[in-house]
Amino acid sequence: MPASSLLFQRYALRMPARSQPKLRFVMLHHAGGSAASFIRWSEVLPADWEGLALDLPGRRASHAEPALDSIQDCVEHLQEILADSLDLPLVIFGHSMGSTLGFELTRSLLANGRADVRAFVPSARMPAHYFAEHHVRMLHRLPRAELLQELTAMGGLPTAYLRHRDAIDILEQLVRADLKLIETYLPSRPLPTLNVPIWPLGGVRDHCVTYAGLKAWQDLSRLHKEPYLFSGGHFYLDQEHKQVVRYIEHNLRQLAEKKMPEPQRINVC
Repeated sequence: MPASSLLFQRYALRMPARSQPKLRFVMLHHAGGSAASFIRWSEVLPADWEGLALDLPGRRASHAEPALDSIQDCVEHLQEILADSLDLPLVIFGHSMGSTLGFELTRSLLANGRADVRAFVPSARMPAHYFAEHHVRMLHRLPRAELLQELTAMGGLPTAYLRHRDAIDILEQLVRADLKLIETYLPSRPLPTLNVPIWPLGGVRDHCVTYAGLKAWQDLSRLHKEPYLFSGGHFYLDQEHKQVVRYIEHNLRQLAEKKMPEPQRINVC
């Protein structure tokens, strides 16, 4: 079996299309998360979309493997998983940490001429250059109690989980490694720009990412849209994933028709 097939089996969660697939929807997880966080999305994807949720090492089937410690290694890993899945147009969606990885993955795929990427959709994360310029607090440096408190407040750590010390120890190590990966990453200068649309998304009550931070994605594409905000906090996707898919589907349809009117967004107080 080709190495790319083995990687796909180990690191990809595939959601088959219910009819002839016309697009692959690639999903990249948050820090400390895994492809399993997208498993419910299979119920809401359009019939002609194939979903591919991808894992970094250190989770699910690869839980015994060490986490990767550079963005470049992550991008190469993700490209290897996708090597045999570039025959259809792609939309790349990344949540939180997945946004940073998704941008660099999109950039690399376009630079290599290896894929037809129709859009990049970052969620609940500011771009790396904004993070670096605004001295945003680095969560990976927090003491254990503060980090766990922060994760709980974000909605990324159920309180019941705190009763299991072994599980918390494993999760803390993985989260710190993932957060360090994106919080210490310095983007290249001058800033790269993508020749594909960027549609940033966020949650109205997300205290980790400001509207200005989401809006900074406009620095990285001439085809950007204003951020679109959904009800909820940092993990708004838990409840709003169906609406997120509808929003992306709407944008793709408008893009195909060469019309991009701004849909109404939730006002931020």
